[in-house]
Amino acid sequence: MKFLTEEFRNHYIKKKEKIGITTRAILPDTDIDLKYNEEVYKNLPKKIWIKHKNIPQKMFPYKSDITIYGENKVSIINFSGPQLAGTIIEDKTIHNMMVMIFELAWSGVDTLPKAKKQ
Repeated sequence: MKFLTEEFRNHYIKKKEKIGITTRAILPDTDIDLKYNEEVYKNLPKKIWIKHKNIPQKMFPYKSDITIYGENKVSIINFSGPQLAGTIIEDKTIHNMMVMIFELAWSGVDTLPKAKKQ
């Protein structure tokens, strides 16, 4: 959230809502991520809030993001440096592989030790 302005986020979210894009995410159980929807989507209908599952940050202390979107795109962004670094891969096979990995992770979250609650 510190890299993107509130104006940009609001524009992006409204555009997603207009074209019917929904989002699922696996987020760490940090204070900011536990309250993400309430902070970022607070003035928008709950039907477009991100559906998410939280994982214990102590077990998975990642500082990057992988986004799978469209029919063949995967973006990988590193948030841990003094400046952002990232790449976009446009390849159907890699996209499908990342979807499978995400679905496996999504289904396995419930078997982990419980993340802290908001």
